[in-house]
Amino acid sequence: MIDAGRRGYDVGAESNYGDYEKDINLDIALLVGKQLKSYGYKVVYTRTSDSVSWSNDNKENLQTRCDLAKEKECRSLCIHTCKLK
Repeated sequence: MIDAGRRGYDVGAESNYGDYEKDINLDIALLVGKQLKSYGYKVVYTRTSDSVSWSNDNKENLQTRCDLAKEKECRSLCIHTCKLK
């Protein structure tokens, strides 16, 4: 399962060029997923767009992602980026 960190209202860090962490994370997640699929892996994403179906509450949000990984019986790769000053 590939979890692209941040989404929707939670934009995360902002780059010097105005790009949001949530968008960069999603782009990376989709590229990694595409590469893994080309090697024959089954890939599950927590999101493929800027929206998700779960709560904005951080505790519930994390539990939902953990439950999804357990349900799909898969390992989880969480992608986050940070801004360097």
